Amino acid sequence: MPIQLLIYKTAVPINLARHGDCSVETRSDYAFSSEVNSVPLMAVEFPQASSEYAVVFAGTETEVMPAVILGVRGSENLFLSAENAWEGKYIPAFLRRYPFVFTREADRFVLCIDEEAPGFNREGRGERLFAADGNPSAYVDNVLKFLQEFQAQFLNFFNHPQFVAGRVNDVSSATLVSVTGGSVTNALRADNANFNHSIYSAGGRNTPFPVLAFE
Repeated sequence: MPIQLLIYKTAVPINLARHGDCSVETRSDYAFSSEVNSVPLMAVEFPQASSEYAVVFAGTETEVMPAVILGVRGSENLFLSAENAWEGKYIPAFLRRYPFVFTREADRFVLCIDEEAPGFNREGRGERLFAADGNPSAYVDNVLKFLQEFQAQFLNFFNHPQFVAGRVNDVSSATLVSVTGGSVTNALRADNANFNHSIYSAGGRNTPFPVLAFE
């Protein structure tokens, strides 16, 4: 499964004909992440995330992706309470964007929503996806801005994977990590005290962003 769709069950493009009467309840229920033991992390999240999560660089010796470890066993998330509330102070952006996600079609990104998300409904509960005039609601406009920034950071990282991998491998305290039974099996762990944050120069806000579109 693509990394971007790790927590999504039925992600479909948002369009007026299908979702004109749909709403999303904003809730603090993270049950959708209960069987995920790691999620990708963007470089700009390091300062907030590194104080309470184990941050690893998953992949190969030439191409890596930052990730936070949520559990040591497969399908285990130790950051969920019994009521499915998030128990960490910082919530990774990868999870905060749910139930929305971009999928790529040719030269553009299309906004999609997981129709199996608990808060998705056609009874008017929560935030409407479309306004009465048929245009995307202010809520969706804000979602687009958030996902655009997230996707830009995601693309920025993968535009420089070899550079980042080389910098991480240069850190003297980096060691190989194997998470038994988990989804992160070949990762580099960097000691936060010695990591010089050079990864920031692998990204930024200058990568051209493709056209955003609704179906």
